[in-house]
Amino acid sequence: MSQEHRQQSAFRRQIFLPRFQNFERYKSPSSDELRVGPAPSEKAVRGWSGTLASYWFLPRPESTSMPFVKHDAQPPASWPTETSYLVKCRLSPTFPSALHSFLFDKNTVSSPAARYNPRPVIHPSHLSIKVIKDPGHPANGQAGLFTKRKIPPGELVIPYLGVIHHSLVADADSDVATIAVIPDEHEHSDYDLSLVRISAHDPLSPFFGYHVSIGVDAAHAGNAARFVNDYRGISSEPNAEFCLGHGAAGELRMEIWSLKKGIAKGEEVLVSYGKSWWSARKP
Repeated sequence: MSQEHRQQSAFRRQIFLPRFQNFERYKSPSSDELRVGPAPSEKAVRGWSGTLASYWFLPRPESTSMPFVKHDAQPPASWPTETSYLVKCRLSPTFPSALHSFLFDKNTVSSPAARYNPRPVIHPSHLSIKVIKDPGHPANGQAGLFTKRKIPPGELVIPYLGVIHHSLVADADSDVATIAVIPDEHEHSDYDLSLVRISAHDPLSPFFGYHVSIGVDAAHAGNAARFVNDYRGISSEPNAEFCLGHGAAGELRMEIWSLKKGIAKGEEVLVSYGKSWWSARKP
């Protein structure tokens, strides 16, 4: 995909600090397998039926904000235990079906009733997740995304996968919208990238009178792309960038592409989070 056919997209992201520390080994009620994860509550155990799907971890009663962890496939090495590994984006349970068609480019779908069903994306063999052990690195002790071969300029490095969600904000001049803001639980996520913005005045919008934002959040579920770091304090410039692209099924998705100098073998993949991202996080 040429540069002119890819679009820069605004995004919000910051280094993720795990909030869930209370893990222990426990026995699955459906097998003799010992699993590593937060101990299940008595209520959760009573609700179990049949055989548990692979990779499910259930939270302690006091960790009500921790999401269930369910992997789409075996995660790559160094994957964090508290994060679900995805091979395709998931729709948030609250994402309305009326917005499905907006997850496609208008030139790629002919039906307004298009359903979002992306094809799986396997972990690229040319990338690895590594824990950074460099006191001079801004993300020392955390993870980064590294190459296992040279990546030429203008090449897709990896798609950015996560949970697709939306939020609504009433237009200031609207006499249709009855609620000023419909909040989104992903609003303050550290890994939220913007995919689509729909004007409150768009006649095709199913939420006329509201500004609609659709994003992809990899805070608790995503792929290796969630570990890409900002170049500041590491290099003089980024070697990759976030761009809006398309998946194999024609769906819109966020992607990471190499820049004009390419990325050397063994080098960390680095992007720019953008000035607005850093400005929003100044003390």
